[in-house]
Amino acid sequence: MEDAKKLLLDAVKLQEITVDDVVKADLAKRLMYKRTTLLSVGEKIIPVRNMPEFAEKWYFPDLEAVKGEFPLPEGAVAALSPSVEWAEFGLKVEIAEFRFMITDIAKARGPDNWQDEAMVKAGSGWFANCVDKQILDTLYAGAGITHSIVTPWDEAGADPEGDVMSAYGKLLDQSNIGLEEIKNVCIVYPAKVDSVLRSLKMIGNIQTSLMDYMTNSFGFKFYPTRYYDEVGTTKLQDDGLIVVNSEETGVHLKYTGGAIPLAENHRIIGRGQEYIVKQIFGTKVIPHSKTVTTSKRIVKLDNVI
Repeated sequence: MEDAKKLLLDAVKLQEITVDDVVKADLAKRLMYKRTTLLSVGEKIIPVRNMPEFAEKWYFPDLEAVKGEFPLPEGAVAALSPSVEWAEFGLKVEIAEFRFMITDIAKARGPDNWQDEAMVKAGSGWFANCVDKQILDTLYAGAGITHSIVTPWDEAGADPEGDVMSAYGKLLDQSNIGLEEIKNVCIVYPAKVDSVLRSLKMIGNIQTSLMDYMTNSFGFKFYPTRYYDEVGTTKLQDDGLIVVNSEETGVHLKYTGGAIPLAENHRIIGRGQEYIVKQIFGTKVIPHSKTVTTSKRIVKLDNVI
């Protein structure tokens, strides 16, 4: 810490940067991180954990062998349950970096504060897209259940309610989701059909939207995304996801350590002040057994559009 302070003071003395520049860089990072979480769909559907340092190996608990004894004979003592076994898995960490400049001309003319705000907003949106790409790609590849939709939701005769309930039934039947997690079920779908789920209709003699009905009745959380490719083979393609928001499903790890600077700035001679903000993160689906790479707590809704 003392070395960092000394370097900062030396840089200020040399007029490379000012204390105000350092504060601005850190503030830009904080705002971008906060707005990224606000804008990202991915960070709303699986838990996010801070990662103060990189680990060479990551583990998830294999709970299959951990059991008690029932029914227990009178006067007997249950057999000692084995300790939780931990299965090793790899985690790919990726870096996203946003670099921008506040020019001397902007400062001279007065719109530098406006430019600061505009770049923070732009950077936040860009980071959110990066986070969603990683999280949604990981969950899509890790889906352990597939439900095929016969009539896409953007066509006449579609039955979104029936499709969601059928897929939800498979989730309950094939996964280990507990009753306390039912309220944590998230549905991610192409933004193109958002109006279908929000439009009013008569359900049980009550005029309401399908989304409100299913949210109030089952606790589902709906998240539209633009991360899809209707006619191609990238992103979520023309599909959707049902995800149980739990660390037993997956986790998004975000680096928060001090070894790698996450906000930096320096003076470009004759031009202005340059700022660099980084986000470093990795996402992992927790397999439903140590012999597979998928989770049955994730359902792929095939052919939503």
